[in-house]
Amino acid sequence: MQVPPLLLLSVLMLVAYGFEVTSPRTRIPTVILLLALGMACRWLLDRLGVVAVELDGVLPTIGTFGLILIVFEGALELEFRPEAKAIALRACLVALLPMLVLAGLLAAYLVRETGCDPRVALLHAFPFAIISSAVAVPTARVFSRSTSEFVVYESSLSDILGVLAFNFVLASETFELVVALEFGAQLLAILVLAVLGSVLLALLVAKLRHRVKFGPILAFVVLLYSVSKALHLPALVLILVFGLCLANFRKLAQLRLFRFLDPAEVEQQVHRFSEITAEVTFVVRIAFFILFGFVLDVVSLADVGTLGVALGVVGGILVLRAMTLRVFRLPAMPLLFIAPRGLITVLLLLSIPTELRLGFVSDGLTTQIVILSSLLMMIATIGGARSAGAQESTRPSSIPHP
Repeated sequence: MQVPPLLLLSVLMLVAYGFEVTSPRTRIPTVILLLALGMACRWLLDRLGVVAVELDGVLPTIGTFGLILIVFEGALELEFRPEAKAIALRACLVALLPMLVLAGLLAAYLVRETGCDPRVALLHAFPFAIISSAVAVPTARVFSRSTSEFVVYESSLSDILGVLAFNFVLASETFELVVALEFGAQLLAILVLAVLGSVLLALLVAKLRHRVKFGPILAFVVLLYSVSKALHLPALVLILVFGLCLANFRKLAQLRLFRFLDPAEVEQQVHRFSEITAEVTFVVRIAFFILFGFVLDVVSLADVGTLGVALGVVGGILVLRAMTLRVFRLPAMPLLFIAPRGLITVLLLLSIPTELRLGFVSDGLTTQIVILSSLLMMIATIGGARSAGAQESTRPSSIPHP
């Protein structure tokens, strides 16, 4: 039986959009629904006798594009305002410290279980130590403004810092001072390139008058990423700086390098650009998770052996998060459960070179951790938004502002 591809794609897109719209009301994380949709699609095509195209090779390409968009969109969210300085600093520490501790513990466990090199273990550990902003930010919108703002900062910074740490480990065959200095030199080189690229990017955003301009600009960003990657530079830092420069252009406009541009005009265009980026990120994200669910071996989800490991990882995440929130005197509810793993986890694992991959960290284990952490977040949102709204209206913000 033939199923028209356009019919299938349009139906999947509309169903996925329905998940996105209804998620704040149903409290069901979109990632779970998208994975289920991909698995259901595979089951339906098998029942109809349709021979599925081999899609495993497409995932890394979509994943790389998704990673670029996630970091770029996260950076565009980080507008540094004086009144948010304290909350941003606290969010940075809450994102960084548990990530480093959890990555170290998971790496030690992998070394003991598989006998692999510590570097290989860290490459597989860091993806599970990073909070997925692609999952956390949409869910946080149902909470109070202060909680939502904290989650945006924390998850975006977790993505960015985690990717930097992952890239450092990936680029370093040994952990010596000379390697750290070399990585620092690469960061300096990429920062110089990023500042120069930001001038050009701001110029394109502000001065292009053609009705079609944001698509080519996004292609330009991906092009610079690819060139940096080919030169063995930390390319995602470039994307991060681009986003931060555009999001905070009014402050940069005080520098002589940017004075020839009108800050108000750039900000207006950046707002439009961020909306376009959000749309493209949405399409890439749903495509990735539907495809991941499509190619996933459903039997692996019921693997009791990996389920025990997944429960241990999620349990470790909760324990470390509870300790961190207590140290920084932040409210446990609902922040304790807003630490999902998702797109960034899968993307980083896919970016590990084939010769370094561990069979122990299977797709089934990864999916189990993603689903379990998302279910915990779903439990926290049930009734949590209502109580948070009541507290917000009767007392000051539960997350202290300066």
